[in-house]
Amino acid sequence: MEEVYSAHLERQITAVFLGVHVEIGSYLNGILIALRPGEIERLRLREKNYDQVDVSSHIRSQRIDSEMDSVFTFVSAEKNRAPRHKTTDIFVLKEYVGVVSSGCKALGEEFLRGFEMTTDQPSFEMIEGKYTFIDREQAEYV
Repeated sequence: MEEVYSAHLERQITAVFLGVHVEIGSYLNGILIALRPGEIERLRLREKNYDQVDVSSHIRSQRIDSEMDSVFTFVSAEKNRAPRHKTTDIFVLKEYVGVVSSGCKALGEEFLRGFEMTTDQPSFEMIEGKYTFIDREQAEYV
């Protein structure tokens, strides 16, 4: 969850984003992005509500460069996970959902189907419109 400014509602709101979490026996599709020196620090600022987790030993791909130092992902920090029950003061941003779906589709229909199969449907109200992060440092890296 993150505080953002909703142009549609014209106020600050709490929004939910994708929250990867560990679930024994499950999997998720992902992409690997090589980072240059300094980029990891900016990524940590961008993903400030997530814990960085090394997943190198869990990657199942033939396309990994053997010279990679490590593979990591960002997992929802416990304190920032959305509640399981629906509330009226947390929202899903339609613009964000669209960006994620478009990105998955650009990787192919099979990737998109895999994403949809492993992603729970949001239980919060979905709202239209642009949004910006309240945290200026975080917003700089979006």
